[in-house]
Formats: sequence, structure tokens, C-alpha cells
Amino acid sequence: MSAQISHGGKPLSFENPSLKSSPVFNTPLFDYQQMIREDDEQNGNATKPFRYGKTHDVLLNPENSGVWQELPSGEKVWRLHVRSEKAFAVGLLFKDYHLNEGVKFFMYSADQSIVKGAFTSKNNKKSRVFSTLPLPGDELILELNIPKGTDYGKFEISGIVHDYKNVFGLKTGYGASGSCNVNVNCIEGDDWQNEKRSIVLCVFSGSLCTGVLVNNTRQDETPYLLTAEHCVSSISGAANAVFRFNYESESCIATSNPSYQSISSASLVATGGNLDFSLLELSTEPPVDYNVYYAGWNRATDPATNTVCIHHPSGDIKKISLDYNPPTTGNYGDKYVSNSHWWIHEWDVGTTEPGSSGSPIFDENHRIVGDLTGGDAYCSYSVNDYYAKFDMSWDYYSDVNQQLKAWLDPDNTGVMVLDGFDPNVPLLETDVKVTNVNVPSGNYCVTNNIVPSIVIQNKGLNDLTSVTINFSVNDGSVISENWIGNMKTGESETILLNSIQLPEDEGSFKVYISSPNGGLDDKNSNDTLVSHFVGETIIENLVITGGEAICLNSKSDSYYTMESGDYSWDIQDGEIVYGAGTDSIYVDWNDWGQREVNLTVTNLCGEYSAETFVVNPLEQSAQLEIISGQNMVMWTLRDDNGNLVYEGTVLPNSGSYSIPLCLMTGCYTLFINSESPCLDCSFDLTNNYDNLEIINGSFSDTQEDFLFCQSSTSGIASFNVYPNPSKDIINIEANFIEAYENAVFSIYNLNGAVVTPENLLNGRTTVNISELRKGYYILRIKSDYGEFTKKFVKP
Repeated sequence: MSAQISHGGKPLSFENPSLKSSPVFNTPLFDYQQMIREDDEQNGNATKPFRYGKTHDVLLNPENSGVWQELPSGEKVWRLHVRSEKAFAVGLLFKDYHLNEGVKFFMYSADQSIVKGAFTSKNNKKSRVFSTLPLPGDELILELNIPKGTDYGKFEISGIVHDYKNVFGLKTGYGASGSCNVNVNCIEGDDWQNEKRSIVLCVFSGSLCTGVLVNNTRQDETPYLLTAEHCVSSISGAANAVFRFNYESESCIATSNPSYQSISSASLVATGGNLDFSLLELSTEPPVDYNVYYAGWNRATDPATNTVCIHHPSGDIKKISLDYNPPTTGNYGDKYVSNSHWWIHEWDVGTTEPGSSGSPIFDENHRIVGDLTGGDAYCSYSVNDYYAKFDMSWDYYSDVNQQLKAWLDPDNTGVMVLDGFDPNVPLLETDVKVTNVNVPSGNYCVTNNIVPSIVIQNKGLNDLTSVTINFSVNDGSVISENWIGNMKTGESETILLNSIQLPEDEGSFKVYISSPNGGLDDKNSNDTLVSHFVGETIIENLVITGGEAICLNSKSDSYYTMESGDYSWDIQDGEIVYGAGTDSIYVDWNDWGQREVNLTVTNLCGEYSAETFVVNPLEQSAQLEIISGQNMVMWTLRDDNGNLVYEGTVLPNSGSYSIPLCLMTGCYTLFINSESPCLDCSFDLTNNYDNLEIINGSFSDTQEDFLFCQSSTSGIASFNVYPNPSKDIINIEANFIEAYENAVFSIYNLNGAVVTPENLLNGRTTVNISELRKGYYILRIKSDYGEFTKKFVKP
């Protein structure tokens, strides 16, 4: 399940105390008191999200931070210590979380007394977004445990949340809402024990609101959550959210900070424009042990006789507020549609506070009729709260992404009211639900046979003794299998199906059940589930494409591959400027000369190495500039043997087209052709070394040939030595062939003593230096083009 549901276990470092300490990342100093002053100034006619934290933007991953260590077993451990000074608690936001199978992630307090995790590949989501609820104290340690021979996958932290208000009471007790608030398990909440199970505390990257799980007409347990638009209105905001369930005291008088469960991330389904509602879909269905309830609703326009609100004021444990009088229609500021709110004139029991935003208001029949926008209410002055009307949110806007109707009544039944739904109470005699597709989902090697794995649950009153399971890939032929057993009401079972081979590229896996106990299912809406997967293939021929030459005066170029997977580039004597870890990189070479580009691509089918891509030196760079006017222009450059060296196309109205060329000594022919007559078309070829023109001219609609020769001069002669440093050999290379004429080399130590006497240079030369002692040396070259010296190191 893609949630913040953890999977237990113990970090490897706990069993290996000899591991060295991890480096500490400190968030920057910040004036949190100023944030508190700003929060205190929020009063009167205010919307009621509750800001509790400052999010520090970061970019931390195992490649640029923390410490790696390998255990004798071959397992690897990565750890990073995070500190946000004087925080009551610290939370994390991930923008790229996608762990490989077998990898475990833990976060724990510095004294190891509190441990959260393990989080694993089961917590992966399509969005790759993941968030954690804050951990007590101002520091925590992150740890990855990676099995032998496994890569961790993706793990990148984008934000560190500093709790400056102790809103969760993680250090000193539970929250600090006003004393007039009433715990939901006091006598005032006796008749609301079902509805309270639908109320959720929503944590949105430094702010808190309340939300409610809401039923739909199919009653299929789709985890829709209703809250306020001013709490969350963006895809990223929903994806980064964490939702806390069952955060309430066990009795009327709270004596300790209670336990809770949580789910990470949601998708934004609909949001209300100038109506203050947002409908989210949680990333996973709440597990059975969360004991949730899906609240009913009433979209009639008549006011309720009396109202009740269940909420998390100031992020505190669950509270209940009551108004014994009907609400009236009201307006809440210029931002919202006129007459779109229910106005609570005064609460008779309790109040609301920041953090109550998005909480539902129920009518006398326990159905939602609105969600909280804001108002003036607090303990000393509990008046004037405004709730966005459910009937307005229903279909005021026709766009399905701005209404509740399309999602909460997907079959367009037109019902005005819907009661709540308890997924833990069976209502039908025979009801089987497909709750999960474990496999296939995510990425798979298409050459492997996959054993599909699904989970079904008996939701009916009768024992389940048999059922037919049907599945297909990409809506192809259906395969049917029979399950026989004895599944009691509420029980679930994981079922392994016959193996299949997945197709290449993306695909879908559809499973549905039929003939439970040899008869009909009383509820068909939960019989079908579809998962998606991506097939990966064996790489038969991994190819690198890119710049084939390093020019003397231009030492940068791009290299890429068309294969998918995880990328590891190895650049000889060069630096990847950007693109490391992607399929396309841009390189600055440290020096001119022959160099190598190597690439390893890893996917689920294995690890593959490309043939070494050799980048050769060419003499110098030139710049070709073409002005095409309103014409399409085609051009080619061929050497004196007629071989194609470069070609290109210039689009009409493209201004001054410019492209670098890398040229050896020799003669070339430039062919230029305009598709139609051109009076102002021209070209210019310039040597980048001295900025002198090599050739220029104009052309019309007929193909024209321009011959030029590129000759070497002593001013651009150069020699290169590589690799440097080197223990065994060095290569000596000139930038053009003529530079080798009458050329000799010798090697001196730093004291001026000759260690290698003069030897002829006959083209690119490899010199054995394995017998030399460690140290610095001077390479001296004499040729017809002058004398050159290069320093090299033998480590």
C-alpha cells in the first residue's frame, strides 16, 4: 500500500555500534518568533488553517550528503543526521522517493528512543512524493539499509519542516487548543461515535487543517476526503500532505498524548474556485485496523435544525462543538460566491480555532452540509463561523474538477441525501471485494514470468467458500482461476495466480471476481481493480551518441543514450556539467586530446555497459554562421575525399544561424542551397582561434560550392599528455599531424636531471613510466613548431 504505513524492523546501525558517526546537516537560522507574531496577528474574519512550521527548502540525497558504510555481510548503510535548532519536532518532505525492493528507510531520534519505519518500496507512489509526520525534538537521523548487490533507487529530500509551536505536543504533551473545547469522547459526543471516525487531521507542509472521509453513492470505500480549498488547492500540496487518523483521547478527560495512524499523500480530485472546498483522494484505502467511517451528506438547500462540528482546533486531539439553533445563509468576504456559506451565529458548546478549517458541519441527521472556511469564533467570543455550503459545492460549477457531484455521485443517481457508510459492518449477505493488486504494478523485466498476486476480502455476512478470479493484460484474453477455501466475514487473503509474461512498454492488469459461493455478488462496484505497470527489456546493444571530437579551442560537448534505466557515466579527464544520473549529459573536458566516455545502464533486467565511446582530438574549432532570410537553406561540409563531415538545415526567418565546427588540417567543400531565390542570403566561416575569417560569401537558389583549405600554423600547435596523474603510462599527442615532424621528447625531474633521454615522436606515442619514482616530472618536446613543456604527476 502506498501510504505512510510503516513495516517494522530495526535499523542495521543499531546492531553495529562501531559504525562511524554520520555528518550533521543544520537548517539555516531563522526568526521563528517573527512567524509567531504574524500568526498572533491573525484575528477577526480570518480563515482558519493553522501554521505550525517553517519549511526549509533543501536538496539532500545519498549522493551529496550523509555517510556510506559497508558491513561485512555486504549490506550497505547510509545515514544522515538532520538538526533544526530549537525545533519542537522535525518533519521531512521528499520529492523523489522510489526505493528498490528490499531497501529499508528508517528515521529515528538521536538517542534511538523513537524509531519510525521501516518504509520500503511498498510506500512508493507514482508521484514519487513522500512525507513524514514530525519526529520529537530538534534533530533526527535518517538511515537507508541496502541489501548486498542492490541499489537504493531514488531518495531525495526537498524540505525540512521545523515545528516552532509544539503543535503536536510531541515534547510536552498533547495540543494547546482553548480550554472551552470539548473532547469528542465526552458526553456531548456520545451520539457521534460513528462520525468521529471520519474526521482526519491534515498536515500540509507546515500548516494544519481538518478533513472528513466522505461517502459516495457506490459506497465502494473510495477514500475521498473533503476539506477547505484555502487549506490545499494544488496537486503538489495534496501530494505532500500527511493525514492522521484517530487522534483523540480515550475518555472525556485526556491524560496523555494518544496514539494514532497515518497515511501519506493524496491526489487533488476537485477544488472549488470561488467556493471553499477541495476533494482529495488518499493514496491508499485506510487499512481495516484504522476503523474509519465514511460520512454521509445532505445537498438540500434548507438549513439544518441544529448543527455539530468535529474538528482538530490548533492541531489538538479531536474536539466537538454544538449549535442548538439553525444556521442562516451568509457571505464570507469578496473572494467567495455570494450566499455560499452557512453562518453559525454562536456556538452553544465549544468553539473553532485555526486548524479547524475544512472540518465538516453535520445536520441533525448526522449528514455533512458544509465545511469550515473561517470566522471570529474563539473561546472568549464564540460567534460568527462560516461553512461553505455542501449544496453549492455540489454542482455550482459545471467543470467536474470544480464540483463534488461527478465524484460523490458517479452514476448520476440524483439522490439528495446519503447516509454514512461503515466499511467494517457487513450489510449484504454476499460481498467480495478486490482490495489490492500486489503484482504486477510498477516496473518489471518483460523477459521474466510474473506471478500475479492480489488481495480479496470477504465483506459479506456469509462465509466465502469459493470464488472465480478473472484477469487480463491490456484488455486481452481473460484467464480464469477458481479459489476454494473458507474466509470469514472481514477476513482477507492474498492469492497467487498463474504466471504470465508481461508485454514491453506500459500496460494494464485488470482483475475482477465472479460467482462467489457459486452465485451472484450483491455488490458489483468493488469487484474490479486495475493496476498499471511498465515493462523493461534486456538491452541488446547499448549505444552512446554525441560529439566525436574535442577541438583545441572548444572543449565541451553532449553525450546521450536512447535506453531507459538508471545511468552511471564515467568521463575520462572531464567534468559532467549537468545531466549526471540522466540519459543525456553535457561535458567540459579538462584538456584537449583523445578521451573516453563510458556508460553503465541498470534496469530490472540487469546491468549493461556500452562500448567505450572514444572522443578524438581535432585541430581547432571554427564557427559557421548562415543568414537565410525567408528561405529554407540546406548545407553540407565534405572533406577532400568527398566524405561527409557536417550537414544541417536552416529554417526560414531564423535570424543568424550559428554552429561550431571542429576541423582538421586539410581542404573542404561547403555546399549551400536555398530552396528559393535569395538576395540577402550570406555565410561566414571564422577560425575561433584567432577570429579571422576562413571564407565568406553569398548564395542564391542554386547550389553553390565553396572550396577552402585549413592549414596548420605554429601559433596553434599544441601537445597534450594524458592520463595525468598516471602510475604506468602516459600518452603524448599533437593537435595536428605536421606537428610531429622532427619532434623529440625527454623527461626531467624537478631538480632538472634527465630521467628519460630524447626519443623520437612518430605520431601519438605511449611512454612507459612504471619505473619512475613517485613525484612531479617535466615533459619537454622539441619540434619544427617550437618547444613545449608539460608537467605530469606519478602518484
